[in-house]
Amino acid sequence: MDEAFKTNRKVQKPKKEHTLSSFIAQFVQDVKDGKRTYTTKSGELKKYSTSSAKEYRLWQTQWKNFKKSYGREIQFEDVNLDLYDEYVDFFIKKDYTTNSIGKQVKNLKSIMNSSYEEGLHNNLDYKKRKFKTLKSEVDNIALTKEELKKLFKLKLTKKPNYKLVRDVFLIGCYTALRYSDFSRIKPKHIKGNFIEIITRKTNKPVRIPMRKEVKTILARYKNHLPKTYEQKVNLYIKEVAKIAGITDPIEIRENKGGKSQVTTINKNELIKTHTARRTGATLMHLSGISAFEIMSITGHTSEKNLLKYIKVTQKEISEKLANKPFFNGL
Repeated sequence: MDEAFKTNRKVQKPKKEHTLSSFIAQFVQDVKDGKRTYTTKSGELKKYSTSSAKEYRLWQTQWKNFKKSYGREIQFEDVNLDLYDEYVDFFIKKDYTTNSIGKQVKNLKSIMNSSYEEGLHNNLDYKKRKFKTLKSEVDNIALTKEELKKLFKLKLTKKPNYKLVRDVFLIGCYTALRYSDFSRIKPKHIKGNFIEIITRKTNKPVRIPMRKEVKTILARYKNHLPKTYEQKVNLYIKEVAKIAGITDPIEIRENKGGKSQVTTINKNELIKTHTARRTGATLMHLSGISAFEIMSITGHTSEKNLLKYIKVTQKEISEKLANKPFFNGL
């Protein structure tokens, strides 16, 4: 009886001991394989996205490069303010932007937090105020309604790949959805004059009225957008915008290599898939749609965060002000 019990009972496996390096390797692999999950602010349990898995793999490569520069193996207890200074300086010397350095620090803090919660160390230096995720404002762009008209009317019959990319990009501009959502629209998402879709990032349903341009574009593909790849869309849309004449010089301010600098780049070179979402939110704002209503589409949780996202030029603000009673005389 006793022997039978011993044979059938579930044996508890001893907990695996980890070094920082082995934990990082396991963490990145588990994120890739979908074994590791995280809890959202609303309490939902989610797997990491494909883009997050890629980000962690790239971060792991840079961490290995930093370790070579550091000169020795780094353990959990070594991650302190002195190491933080060397870590940031490593990327400054590589001419990384402030936000790129911030992403490196953010992922290191995430690794340290996960390993702490799993009882692998008691080092809390990464939570100190000085161990901060660096961040600076970036001059992201949005397209104007006139520029969208140029793209919509552009004849691309001899360039089918460019035409598809243009159409997919415009759907993003007219809906303010993320690429992961607007690129996969199918007939099941079309409900009368609305697009109804559950967003992948937030797992929440949105219902967006369709402009006539959206209906026209979707009709070309029988409401089923062909599969595209974000990397290709980012590449081709720059060329499409160039053909459309969206090439105004734009001054971009950024902190790079620890120094503030201004560079001038043609507008088409700055366009990417996320520009579509930013454009949609900005044009909705300029048309008088309330922040609350825009947030129901974009998923922003506060008006403050939404307004950071919206890119309105000084010219657009002044033209809007010109129609206000105050500027029309007493």
